[in-house]
Amino acid sequence: MSGQDPAKRAAARAVLDSFVKDGMTIGLGSGSTAEIFVCLLGEKVQQGELQDIRCVASSHRTAELAERVGLSLYRVEEFSSFALMVDGADEVDNSLRALKGGGGCHYREKALAQMAKQLVLIVDASKCVETLGAFPVPLEIVPFACEATAERVRKLVQKFRYAGAELNWRKGQGGALYETDNGNFVLDCALQSIADPEVLARGLKQITGVVEHGLFLDEADAVIIGKPDGSTETRSRTSA
Repeated sequence: MSGQDPAKRAAARAVLDSFVKDGMTIGLGSGSTAEIFVCLLGEKVQQGELQDIRCVASSHRTAELAERVGLSLYRVEEFSSFALMVDGADEVDNSLRALKGGGGCHYREKALAQMAKQLVLIVDASKCVETLGAFPVPLEIVPFACEATAERVRKLVQKFRYAGAELNWRKGQGGALYETDNGNFVLDCALQSIADPEVLARGLKQITGVVEHGLFLDEADAVIIGKPDGSTETRSRTSA
């Protein structure tokens, strides 16, 4: 782990020190920063510094990593709720609203986030923004009639006057459409700047065929921001 970004590692360590306790069930997010947390959590469990930790993974990749580092994995269906979800983000604003889904796992991440009593996002300072939207909003789309769904999304963003918006199907290996762990496609919506994330989120959820969007607007309880010098800043919803 010596080559890891020190800012991401600092954020991951901070959540371990301040939020993780013995006996917890923890939802594991996806992405590079979340994977650092998984590795550090595995180290503490293997060294006996944490006891009776149960984990639920948000993606196949995270599950494979968790198993490799010795964490105990459980099926999500075994829980109606659990203590803590730790995840990364592609963007976070000053109100703790986040944009996620660069890895295509946003449906499962949001499902776990809404089951968790507490969601903590860990990011480096580059992910902090004044306004969401420079990173494209990913939509998980059911394959059946997907082009018709994409057209309804296009009409919605035009209605909301996102000038210059670009909608692109995410591609996987070999140029085929990328498939999520749920077998769905991802439509990336490049909007540049989102004036009213709540209005956009409500509109997207009303479109048949859109399984989930990557706007996490009220899920996060805290954000830990790692800095290159190894220090961190914690922002909580009560102080945001």
